[in-house]
Amino acid sequence: MQSELPEIVIGEVINSNIRPWLHFPELISSVMISSYDLIKSKGIVYKIRNRGGLREYLELPQGISLWLDSGGYQIMKKQLNIFVEKIAWLYEILDADYYISLDYPSIPGERREIRLKKMKKTIENFDYLVRKLSPRGKIIVPVIHFSPKLEDYDYLINLYSEEYGCKIIAFGGFVPPLLSSKGTKRARLKSVLALYYVSKLAEKRRIHVMGLGSITTLSILNTLRIHSTDSAAWRVKAAYGKIILPWGGERHVTHRKVNFGRKKLTNDEFIEMIELIKRTRGFPFKYDDLKTFLAKKVFQKFEYRALFNAWIILTWAKKTPPKSGPFRQLYNMAKNLRYLSLDEIRELWSKLDYVKQSDLMKYIIKNT
Repeated sequence: MQSELPEIVIGEVINSNIRPWLHFPELISSVMISSYDLIKSKGIVYKIRNRGGLREYLELPQGISLWLDSGGYQIMKKQLNIFVEKIAWLYEILDADYYISLDYPSIPGERREIRLKKMKKTIENFDYLVRKLSPRGKIIVPVIHFSPKLEDYDYLINLYSEEYGCKIIAFGGFVPPLLSSKGTKRARLKSVLALYYVSKLAEKRRIHVMGLGSITTLSILNTLRIHSTDSAAWRVKAAYGKIILPWGGERHVTHRKVNFGRKKLTNDEFIEMIELIKRTRGFPFKYDDLKTFLAKKVFQKFEYRALFNAWIILTWAKKTPPKSGPFRQLYNMAKNLRYLSLDEIRELWSKLDYVKQSDLMKYIIKNT
């Protein structure tokens, strides 16, 4: 099991035949399944119950935690109208260790009144699920969302930690501002600063960041000492014909047409990757010739690419800082943020819209 932070929760779809925990269970501590997959798959819930429960259906070894996500983000993207009563029904009959509350994700640039309405509805859903399911021993995890107002975090962390006594709080809506290409500097700086503010505000409570388990971001979360995040990047990249490199970045390795990230794996990178794998214990595949195995299995078959990517993320991602560019700057910023107090973070937040990024970095370094 992994002992470093953040813990990587492997996100998987319910009817997948990949299931990384069957190939390298010693690297996996937690798995997440989305309720959206359960809602859209007709009859799947009854198949799960007939099989003996969700853990049995997934063939999940003992000792690996199981998270059940509400699917709030997918529901929003598909513009579906799913009632909290439906989620409560699923959570009541399915076995898991943690159940994430049904949330209403915010969108960057959203008007304040809309954001507050979504926040209110998200709190109401959490309260409903807690009252209905906590007496049955179910651990419901609340969700807070990225906000341009620090006072929102003050209110929500106090609400969930003091009034409800939550030991785990999920941070959602973090991916769009962090990975945005428009308004990049401000959005990304605010994302990292908000995340650290929340983790420091929550003190000993566990913060789980939704959907940030990529090789680009995990080292930043590690630097900020975030407790956990979930990753579906290993599967998504494989579906696009890509592999994740041990030293960061991704490369396209199939002949299919792609609309973004067209960079191909070079021969020098191929050789370097082979040498790294040979020196790394626990490569999960048996092979006679690694070069042929990668070319014929990993590069040509989705399932092998997905497993390879999952192994790379679990083995390398947290110890691979971004090499260059804006994410390297965010990584350097995160290293210095750890020494700032809450008041200093509030002061820094108030300056974000009015000063240059270079001056912000000088300010952070000076105060650490």
